[in-house]
Amino acid sequence: MTFFLAIPDAAGQRWFIDMGKFLEKRGANVNIGTHATALNVDPQNLIECIKPTTSNTARQVVRLLYSPSKLLSKIGPDIPTAQRLAIRGNYILHFN
Repeated sequence: MTFFLAIPDAAGQRWFIDMGKFLEKRGANVNIGTHATALNVDPQNLIECIKPTTSNTARQVVRLLYSPSKLLSKIGPDIPTAQRLAIRGNYILHFN
């Protein structure tokens, strides 16, 4: 069986280039300690949340921050905006 991977069209190629540039900027400035401080968690626990995809990592961080019983009673808007920004890596804003 032969595996063939098609080259993406121009729009797909542009998307890969743009995402590479975005991730390159984000990756160079990542400091787990600063990120953990903003989330008020242990850096090692935060490292353990890192998964292959960004959305899966974010879900793991939310699970780290909230107990299963709290997760059953919350919806997205219930999580403070500053905390949601910190989960995404924007840790300029802090929360209590």
